[in-house]
Amino acid sequence: MKKVLGINISHHVSCAYFEDDILKEYYEEDRFNKIKHFMPPDPFYEGPYNYQILKKFKDIVFDALIIVSYDRGDISVEKPYVDDIIKQVNFKRYIFYYREHHLFHATCGFYFSKFD
Repeated sequence: MKKVLGINISHHVSCAYFEDDILKEYYEEDRFNKIKHFMPPDPFYEGPYNYQILKKFKDIVFDALIIVSYDRGDISVEKPYVDDIIKQVNFKRYIFYYREHHLFHATCGFYFSKFD
């Protein structure tokens, strides 16, 4: 059984959990931390952020962790956000996309639509 966790770390932080390419669970961080339109704080200035949403998945070992962001302009700016997450999740490998933010919005919209 292949287990994948996709995490969006831009505005509206969210997680999508897939088993064998089937969406099993989807959550948004603001439902757990009660901060509407939550965007993670800058780890450089404010230190690490403990994502409440990731506690939901603490006992699962994922085959892959896929992290996407909205391109803050520089990979070195994005890396601390990723470092916070990879310390909080059990995984075998991770992939980080930091420039395809709008493509992932479109993919998500299509995935949840009724289109073939």
